Amino acid sequence: MTISNTLADQIGQLDAQIKVLTKELNALKDKAKASGLNEIEGRIFTVTIRTDIFATLDSASVKKELGQKWYDDHCKLGERMTLTVKARPEALANI
Repeated sequence: MTISNTLADQIGQLDAQIKVLTKELNALKDKAKASGLNEIEGRIFTVTIRTDIFATLDSASVKKELGQKWYDDHCKLGERMTLTVKARPEALANI
């Protein structure tokens, strides 16, 4: 087994664990939001529930009103590196 195989498996294992934990966490957060409470006290942690108003820019409307060139001239570009993790089917058969 090469280092890249080991690295891929380590990333995959942690990614799978995070996905399970994230699903469980989101279910608990939904339950907290549905409780109608503003704050939930535990023995160790306090959870505060708050609703905020925020604005997003409707880029389609901006492009329509001001034009694609104006939009392009006023956008900031960034670079993002993304890792995609997918279990190999033959590996899943052994779990």
